[in-house]
Amino acid sequence: MPSSTKIPLGTLGDINVGYQLRQAVEIEPQGEHPLIQLGNVQDGYIEMKNLNRMTLKGKLDKAGRPLSAVRTYHYVHTGDILLRSRGATYGSAKVVEESDKAIALSPLFILRLQSPLVVDDYLVWFINRSETQAVLRSKQGGSYIPSVSLESFKELEIILPPRKVQEQIVEIDQLARHEYELTQRLQKARDTFITASLEKLLNS
Repeated sequence: MPSSTKIPLGTLGDINVGYQLRQAVEIEPQGEHPLIQLGNVQDGYIEMKNLNRMTLKGKLDKAGRPLSAVRTYHYVHTGDILLRSRGATYGSAKVVEESDKAIALSPLFILRLQSPLVVDDYLVWFINRSETQAVLRSKQGGSYIPSVSLESFKELEIILPPRKVQEQIVEIDQLARHEYELTQRLQKARDTFITASLEKLLNS
């Protein structure tokens, strides 16, 4: 079987900084752009429902200057991978559902894969694994609000086994997640049943 290779993340696709708003989000229910913010992105999951919306055209920043234009790469599309550069984790998540004119805000980074060498779900798994998170934490800068730079993400070494192996890893990980979810549901149902039974005995 072919051996694994190590490739810098930046060679697998284009990585860009999310749109830099430079002002507080003004929530506008009918705003032009759904905004994907740091809090919407968890490790392996993006909350795309009920995103805050805002129209950027014609708005001014804190210094009274017009907001910068939205670039093509700010728009989020199905298959893009969003990277957290700040916060409790430096995890990633793949966009699985597209929202019209949705843009990702800084400090999120937007990765658009261009390489046939990598399976997108494998890459998300690899970035979110504890060993990779430890590497990213070793690269963080800043004392008040630690963060990882765009350059550090681009230089992050990704271990790439053959695509078939990547697909196997993804399949096993998804099965494990599904099993965990089922176990949690069963435990919750069990706890509810026990609590109800004890209350019934107490009041009998």
